[in-house]
Amino acid sequence: MGSDTRCSSPSGWTLYQCTHGSRVWLPKRCRRCAGCTQARRNRTIAKIIGGTASASHVAMLTLTSTPETDWKTIMAAWSRMARYLRKRSPLMTYAALKEEGTLNGMKHLHVIMVNFAYTPQTALSREWRR
Repeated sequence: MGSDTRCSSPSGWTLYQCTHGSRVWLPKRCRRCAGCTQARRNRTIAKIIGGTASASHVAMLTLTSTPETDWKTIMAAWSRMARYLRKRSPLMTYAALKEEGTLNGMKHLHVIMVNFAYTPQTALSREWRR
């Protein structure tokens, strides 16, 4: 996972002390710098790995939109798609990650789903285009 997860501009400091008397000052993350972004990414990856390690019926879905489509429109389309999927898999839970291509600007929504009932790719594509 990431290399440096130190915050470059902490918003303050918090003193932690154990029952044995050891003390350490830890930075309060700014949540905007590269270190905070990487730390948040690492925590998300760990949660996904932990949540899917013992689960059954796990699937990964990548949904693509054109560069001119804004994220608000894409997320509204995902909301409709998620409703469609939940009708087929009522116990489904998911984590989604937005990505924008650096070469051509294509926008992708990567979704990992747990408790997902198999749905043919053609049905998924048809629903996403709708």
